[in-house]
Amino acid sequence: MSTIENDQTPNTPESLRLAYETQKAERAVEQEELTKLRRERLFLQAGINPEDDGPGQLLFEVWTDGSLDELKARALKVGALKPPSTDQVPEPGSLPNGAVQQTTTDPSANREQQELGEMARGGQSHGGTEVTTPHPMTAALEGYQTDLKAGMETEEARAKLVGTYMTAAIKGDPRTRHDPQAHRDAALEAEKR
Repeated sequence: MSTIENDQTPNTPESLRLAYETQKAERAVEQEELTKLRRERLFLQAGINPEDDGPGQLLFEVWTDGSLDELKARALKVGALKPPSTDQVPEPGSLPNGAVQQTTTDPSANREQQELGEMARGGQSHGGTEVTTPHPMTAALEGYQTDLKAGMETEEARAKLVGTYMTAAIKGDPRTRHDPQAHRDAALEAEKR
């Protein structure tokens, strides 16, 4: 074996193999970084910040490949993206097929809108309506178990679980809010039993 002066590595099969493996590993890391940057750009184009905690970040972690439309559809499904707003009222005459826009002056409809607005802001409805849907966490966990049994990937099922719960929170379900005093009261009541 010959040695080469000036700190150069010898051209032995072992050294060449080592150099090749090192370069291959470096290229793999670069390719992984490039893939992550492309995914990040795709998420930002879809209107999802992959850095925010919540369903967007979870979806970013499990998303492997797909088009912008596929990403938007999945993000809507798991709650990482809000559906397009339908709050805008079209200009008269701009409705399709000559449809006529109807407006209401019914005061009860206005009261219902006010109650919904109060619930969305975290207050209680004054109408005395009782919540009849399952608790958001229960619904999310049941959906998670169902998805796993149906063969969904664990990470995707987790993202959907978080999305289900976050959707309920965004819609203003008061059961998604943490109330420390209510928890203390419940603990004291449980101790009395």
